[in-house]
Amino acid sequence: MGKFYKKADALLITLRCINEIGKTMPTKLETYMTTGKPIFGAINGAAEEVIRESDCGRTVRAGDYMGLANLMKDYIEHPENYIHCGENAKQYFADNFTLEGHVDWLEGEFRQLAGMVR
Repeated sequence: MGKFYKKADALLITLRCINEIGKTMPTKLETYMTTGKPIFGAINGAAEEVIRESDCGRTVRAGDYMGLANLMKDYIEHPENYIHCGENAKQYFADNFTLEGHVDWLEGEFRQLAGMVR
């Protein structure tokens, strides 16, 4: 799939929200973040939060096909507004989804707890 991702200008992630599974974060999102491409989603829940928090693309609610079409149109008409998305995705992935990122986070949590104990 990596070859296809490299050829893409942007990546799309959708997930129906008909039950609790629709609020999860598909592992595909983590893979997408490593590509350095803008990510667009029609998705709810954790994936939507990660895309917004990382500022690696834009989202609309699951099932909002008109909103998604408008996102795509905006990307086509104003690609300069999305230049930062790819780097933001890669940085967020490195900070949050790698072993090093998790260890750094845990170390910070332990340091904070140690400070509270004293």
